[in-house]
Amino acid sequence: MLAFVLLLVGGAAVVGMVFAPAVVRAMTWFSRTPDARGPETFDLTVDLVRIVLPAAVLLSAGVVLQAMLFALNRVTAPALAAAVRNLAIVAAAILLAGTLGVRSMAWGTVAGALLIVAIQLRPLRRLGALPRLNLH
Repeated sequence: MLAFVLLLVGGAAVVGMVFAPAVVRAMTWFSRTPDARGPETFDLTVDLVRIVLPAAVLLSAGVVLQAMLFALNRVTAPALAAAVRNLAIVAAAILLAGTLGVRSMAWGTVAGALLIVAIQLRPLRRLGALPRLNLH
């Protein structure tokens, strides 16, 4: 299941990153506000989409890992993971906003998604349930 999710969501993320300008153009087409279509806003939004899309892959993997832990009646790591993700976003916003601006929150989202995956790995390893990626 993990391999399937990584291939599906990872493929979609790569397509989204490559075609980010078209995705943003489609999203802002609905906006009636001229500022939403301005070149600075457009470029920033493209950057943010490209930063955040890998987080979708990590979050998808994290959800599969959390489901495995829930199936094994282990709830502590999945419960902590969401809080740690939020903490990463807030910490990035506080610590990096001065240098990265709004991009700090996007990078915090990626860091939080990575932490969700990382938090699930130790309990899964202890239980002998750590998934092995394969395409069988």
